[in-house]
Amino acid sequence: MGIVLAVRSVPLLAAAPGVARPASSATGFGQPYAGVPKYEKWAPTESTMAAQVNRPLGLKAADMIARKLGLDKEQVFTPEQYALFISGKGVGGNPADAKLVDESVRILTNTTGNLLYANVNGTLTPIVLGSYGLFVNTAGLLMSDANDDSPSRLVNSVLEPGGYLDTW
Repeated sequence: MGIVLAVRSVPLLAAAPGVARPASSATGFGQPYAGVPKYEKWAPTESTMAAQVNRPLGLKAADMIARKLGLDKEQVFTPEQYALFISGKGVGGNPADAKLVDESVRILTNTTGNLLYANVNGTLTPIVLGSYGLFVNTAGLLMSDANDDSPSRLVNSVLEPGGYLDTW
């Protein structure tokens, strides 16, 4: 069976503060939604064909992007470390923070190869919306990854210096 995503029920697509300006790049996003300008060139571009949506990136491309972002592959968790971290075990473990990280990773990696499941009208339903910046919570509500109550946004407090990742 697939992964069951458990998130809090929140208002559907809460309004973001501010007004978006026209798109400034090939990403199709305008500020303030395009993200940090120095990383904008690594954002996905607008899809022009259905085959581009949910297409696997592949390890070679992922490694190249990680290097360009300044990430060091030597710093990646081993499978054993990841299992301890995501379960909230190990030195400095925190189950609540670990659950938030796990929910966030599942939302942000939601593709045809990594399905999420949500209760939609009483039926556990596979959902693939990650490439659109959306997910469906367990109550069946469509939500933006950037929603104030989305795990993929709340996780920032867990990943920042002094947060769960830093203390684990």
